[in-house]
Amino acid sequence: MLDELKKNFPPVVAGAPADYHPLSLYTKDVRDDLPTRSGAQALGALYSTWATLAETERQVTDKSKLNDFVLNEMTKALAASEKTLNYVKSMEAENSKAIRNDIVKLRSHHAEEIRAVYRAQKVPLSTLLQDARSNPEIAGALAYVPSVLLGITRQEADRLNDAIEAAHAVSSYQTRASARKVATKIEAAREQFAREYFGKTTKWAQSDDVVIAAAKRKRTAA
Repeated sequence: MLDELKKNFPPVVAGAPADYHPLSLYTKDVRDDLPTRSGAQALGALYSTWATLAETERQVTDKSKLNDFVLNEMTKALAASEKTLNYVKSMEAENSKAIRNDIVKLRSHHAEEIRAVYRAQKVPLSTLLQDARSNPEIAGALAYVPSVLLGITRQEADRLNDAIEAAHAVSSYQTRASARKVATKIEAAREQFAREYFGKTTKWAQSDDVVIAAAKRKRTAA
């Protein structure tokens, strides 16, 4: 799969660093041997794959930006014309879009696998609720899908969706609350700095006034 993708999306500039090509981040997919594992092992493998995929997304986001190496080399060679740069950027954009689409497909496929594992094991609703609350990736795979895909009733699916939505609301609130706390701390730190800074400048100004007054008195006395 990796070789095939690399053929379709070759590196933009020859001589770029070895780790420049975003697709070099992909590793062998654990899905190859999922059918040979037990349900618990398969689910564990999926958890591991999700973590790897999340890290891959982060790295691809970093790598898919226009590489400084490319710009530097082009600038050195006096080849960084607007037309050339636009071409390179368009190639980068196409590659980035293709990689993002591939990641979406991978995530969708893994979500299907998670649902298949739960359905095969006939996991009770209580376990589904617990797993969905504790893991956002699992929640994303289980939320708002036909109940038949999970092997549960429609009423149970409604309860699951309500629980996931409630957990998401709590998480969103906690995130906003945390952001507000940070903003409050930053604002307080700025105010404290301002007070200290203006306090010092006031002292300096007063000191200058004392020095100037003393100099005037000295000149007057002379």
